[in-house]
Amino acid sequence: MNIKKYTASTEKQAIEQVKLDLGLDAVILNIKKIEPKGFKRFFVKSSVEVLAAVEEQDKNTDDNIPMQSENFTNLEKKLDRLENIMSEKLIQVEKSLKNDDNNIKYKNEVVELIYNHLKEKNVDDDLALMLIKGIESRDMNDVVTTIYKRIIKLLDEPEIIKPSSDQKVIIFVGTTGVGKTTTIAKVAAELLINQNKTIGLITTDTYRIAAVEQLKTYSKILNLPVEVAYSSTDLRESIQHFNDKDIVLIDTAGASQKNEDQFNDTIKMINTLSEMEIYLVISLTTKYEDMIDIVERYSYFGNIKIIFSKLDETNGIGSILNIKSKYGVKLSYITTGQNVPDDIEVVDPHHIAKLLLGGDFGA
Repeated sequence: MNIKKYTASTEKQAIEQVKLDLGLDAVILNIKKIEPKGFKRFFVKSSVEVLAAVEEQDKNTDDNIPMQSENFTNLEKKLDRLENIMSEKLIQVEKSLKNDDNNIKYKNEVVELIYNHLKEKNVDDDLALMLIKGIESRDMNDVVTTIYKRIIKLLDEPEIIKPSSDQKVIIFVGTTGVGKTTTIAKVAAELLINQNKTIGLITTDTYRIAAVEQLKTYSKILNLPVEVAYSSTDLRESIQHFNDKDIVLIDTAGASQKNEDQFNDTIKMINTLSEMEIYLVISLTTKYEDMIDIVERYSYFGNIKIIFSKLDETNGIGSILNIKSKYGVKLSYITTGQNVPDDIEVVDPHHIAKLLLGGDFGA
């Protein structure tokens, strides 16, 4: 479905535009009167806005991704909020445009405003420039809608744990303190409660007694069996003990990308298995430069999938977009707190796009 917005002085004029452009099969989704506010009131007159849609064949371009009417309605609410958030910064942007040509990315106040906002959300500079490339409009709605669609296309569809007829062995890796054990408990609960799958839990994190006890506590709460593997042989035997389970979830010791001994231990443990899926857990509180080191080091294992944790502890959600753009890895889940099993969700490109373009966490 192709959704387009038309603005005219009157409702009648706007609907005539719809008929001329989309034809008689077009459906009117929304009609509203636009009263300029904020800085727009100085150069935009009152108008009528009509949102219309018509079915058409998909076009495989960055800026022509269909948007469901529900998503567009939610986006419009975000646009109003975004304008309020950003209007206070407009004077600073205008000063930079006039006084410092060396720092100007685009001589378009609205595009420059969105660019600066993306940077505040930790979006990498080159990526932010790519997202605003070629946008000439000075209308806030047009600019944000275009960037919204580009973000959706870049994030792509997530890849999550999907049970099959054969047993699945899932290994969770990552550095210390990213929340692997809690994440495993959340995933186990989702598979158990919502998908009615049989689960076996294994921990190889014998460096920390607390880690073993934490997983055992979750296993009691969820009424799931758990085993501790102290060696590669133990790990293989534990998996064999769970041969009647649909899915086996394995917790590993936190291995710093800079600690060769710890990382080599993880490599040896994983290399003893023939078939498994590997999920790399990364905390969003981690500096982006360190995330790069982590992903590059753990890419040793091949087709890893990313789980981002601790969204509730940071505003740096732009790192999700950065990692996806830089490495093309599959995104999976995102955690939003400590509560088991509630605070985990599948990565939603629409939700992330809204957060990047002005929404606060939980909005």
